[in-house]
Formats: sequence, C-alpha cells, structure tokens
Amino acid sequence: MIGISRKNKTLLLIIILYFCSAGSLTASDYTPQWGGLGVQMSIWKPTSLDNRPSEPFHLINGSKIAKSLFFFSPMWQGISLRLQTMQWQMEVESSLDKVHLRFLTLDIKQQIVTQARISPFLIGGASLIWGKEKSPGHNPAFDHLGNGLQVGAGVDFFLSNKIGLALEYQYVYAKLSQPLGPTDNYTGPNLGAKLFFTF
Repeated sequence: MIGISRKNKTLLLIIILYFCSAGSLTASDYTPQWGGLGVQMSIWKPTSLDNRPSEPFHLINGSKIAKSLFFFSPMWQGISLRLQTMQWQMEVESSLDKVHLRFLTLDIKQQIVTQARISPFLIGGASLIWGKEKSPGHNPAFDHLGNGLQVGAGVDFFLSNKIGLALEYQYVYAKLSQPLGPTDNYTGPNLGAKLFFTF
C-alpha cells in the first residue's frame, strides 16, 4: 500500500471537504454569469501517431504538453462562447525536424448545472489550424493550413467568485491540406486541465 504522509493526508481531507461542501450550495449561494480568461495544459494524442492508445496520460513520442490561452463570454441561459488558441509541437523521430501546430478554436459551451460551484458542461466547436515543419537552420512560416471540429465535456470547479479550475476532454478532428511530418491527419483526443479567472 502506498504510504501518505500526515501532511498530505490533512491536505487531501481539506480538499475533499471543500468540494463536498461547495457542491451542496444552493442556487441563491452561487450564480456564475461572468466572462473571463484562462490557461490550459493538455495531453493531445493524434490517433495516427499513438502507439500506446491504452495509456491516456502517455505523451506521443517526441511531443510536448499542449499549451492554450482562452477567453470566454458571459453566460446566457447556461450557454457561453469560448475563443481559444493552442500550440503543440513534436519532434519527428526519423529526423531532427519538429512539427509545430497552432489552433484557433471557437466553441459553444453548455453548462449542465449553472448554479453550483461544481458544474459539468458539454462543449463543441470548430478550429482553424496552421502548421509548419522546422528543421535545423530552417524555420519556415506556418504554410500548412487545415481545419477541425471538436466535441467534448468537462467539469468546472469554482474555487471562488473570481477563480476556478476545470478538467476537460475533447475529441479533436484535425486535418491538414497536405502532409506535415509523418501525416496530414492529427485527429485524436485532447485531455486538459485549466485554470481560469472571471471578471
């Protein structure tokens, strides 16, 4: 059995008690309606490159954590818009080249529960994609274009009226106009953790 220190047990108990109490708040206690911004770190695994699909937390060989910045609109009847940029890169195993992809996505987000600190949601939208393959001594412009669609779900955890965390899973359909690195099809799951601020 894995040992847990007394300090970590106390911290874990505080976190559990906090979320249990927060989840029981009534509609009059919490009504998030704001817009805001945030950052995301995610594991994106294009299926065509994934030789370990049964391990969702294992990065594609040569790839790095995807980084995102996003903005979201005020909520109206549980619905909000989200504009997000994402950047991902991967070293090509057969060479010293690196594949760089950038996304600009627009999503519609539907909160399933709108008046609680723990709030599940559905999300989906479309993307524009820019890509390039960078090699030593050669750094071209983003000359590979593509488009995508994404659908998914997640949970928001509002720590206060101004700050929150989220976990989100999306399946991203991403196809480029021509091959970039080993493939032109970067479709696959994207599992992310978010930190966001409301205003």
